[in-house]
Amino acid sequence: ATYEAHGDLTFRQYTASLYWAITTMTTVGYGDIVPGTELERWFTICCFLVGSIIYSSIFANVSILLQNFDSSGRRYSNKMDSLNELLRFHKVPDHIAD
Repeated sequence: ATYEAHGDLTFRQYTASLYWAITTMTTVGYGDIVPGTELERWFTICCFLVGSIIYSSIFANVSILLQNFDSSGRRYSNKMDSLNELLRFHKVPDHIAD
């Protein structure tokens, strides 16, 4: 019986430690409403993790959109540079090249 009580206490300590770490890492804060039971703590941990995944997915998609937007501008700039170089190579007059 002592081993089971010790194992249960260890499990509770690990649950509390994991709850504290996840709460700190997700910067949710500790608030006025806190989970009281082990089941509530595990549910809260899962909610924090799911929320973090959704939050990071949104930022990743926005980052990809910005990167693609920038690459389109870069391609346009490269094409214009190539065109200007071609015009200079063939000595096209400025008033025509503009």
